[in-house]
Order: sequence, then C-alpha cells, then structure tokens
Amino acid sequence: MGTNKYNILFIDDSDMNNFLTKAIIKVDELPIEAHFCEKVDDALAYLNNLQSNNTQFPQFIFCDINLPGKNGFHFTEEYQQSFFNQFPDTKVFFMSALIGKEEEEKAANFNCVKGLYEKPFTIDIAKSALGLMAA
Repeated sequence: MGTNKYNILFIDDSDMNNFLTKAIIKVDELPIEAHFCEKVDDALAYLNNLQSNNTQFPQFIFCDINLPGKNGFHFTEEYQQSFFNQFPDTKVFFMSALIGKEEEEKAANFNCVKGLYEKPFTIDIAKSALGLMAA
C-alpha cells in the first residue's frame, strides 16, 4: 500500500475511546489519517468544510450512536441527505458500547451505513472494516 493512508473521521464524545483509538493507530502503525469530532454538529461542519474546499473527503466514518444532543442516527440522516450522493464510496460504520436489535434495525435504514461495531475501536475492527491485512 506504500505511503497511502486511509482518511477516517471518528465521531465520539468519549475522551477515553478517542485516546484508545489514537493509541491503536500509532502502536499498530495503521495506515490511517484520523480526524476526531466529539459532536454531530462539529462533524457536519468539518465535512461541509472539506466539501466546500474540495479537500479529500473521509473514506470511512466511525460514528458513536449515543452522543450528547444529536445522536449517531441524526448524524447519519443529515450525512445521507447532504453528502451521500456526492461521496457514495464513503463507508459509515456505527460504533456503540451496546448494540441491540433496535440499533441494527435503525442502521439498516441507511444506504451509507456498512456495519455496526462494538466500542472501542480495535485492530480487528480496522482489519474488518478497512480490509487491512495482518502485518
């Protein structure tokens, strides 16, 4: 893969989860360029900024479901309306501490959502979602 890195947006309000994600990327030397947002509105503003500046859009978005204010489903509704047509190859994954039938059914309503993973982000999730091979 060379020096190419996956451009990934992580949306999670947990400092501990974000710390763990950064540590996994660094320790395992994953080819990931990560950006972190703690709120849905911050993430949407970040994506709007990338879109207006014609900057590289994330190839993957990992979004926590349970966020303060607008939750992950709100993000995905707005994402699908505002960005999905222009960036259909971006894959959105939900992350949650608890994934039940209700979350699975809601996630299935979005074309852009490609899966659900239990938090925290791990090397196995990176391999599964990104298709990374074992080092």
